[in-house]
Amino acid sequence: MSDADRRVRRLLQVRHQNKIFAEQQRIKYSHALQQQKQRDQERDEQDAKERVRGEEEAAERERVKALQLLGQAQRAAEELEAEEKQRRVAAGAKRAKWAVDERKHAGVARAWSEKQRQERERPLREFKQRAKAVKQAERERTAAAVAKQRQKQRTKAK
Repeated sequence: MSDADRRVRRLLQVRHQNKIFAEQQRIKYSHALQQQKQRDQERDEQDAKERVRGEEEAAERERVKALQLLGQAQRAAEELEAEEKQRRVAAGAKRAKWAVDERKHAGVARAWSEKQRQERERPLREFKQRAKAVKQAERERTAAAVAKQRQKQRTKAK
């Protein structure tokens, strides 16, 4: 075998080895790329689970806060009712006392009576306004919570 034949054979052998090496590298690279894609997908899934868990926890905190506010509003309404009842009782006692004096001092008693009536009605009006505001706030909070829940369900469905 001549020197030229050996060189040609050697070149063919090197070329074949290079092709094999290139194919091995391509397989290795595609496998590594596939693993990286899988890791990225797993990480994305984990992030999505954590985000959903965070949203659920936030929704639960909001619900608890809304329930606390509702409880506070109910306690405030009960306190206002108790205060109003005390005012009515006190006003009733005063009216009874003044009813006796009214016979003696008709003009003074009538003026005082009108003023007392206005004072009695003012807290009731204020109580009714506050009760309306509390109910409206409760409706708004409930509507916001329902809207938030629906939005969360829509995002889950997608």
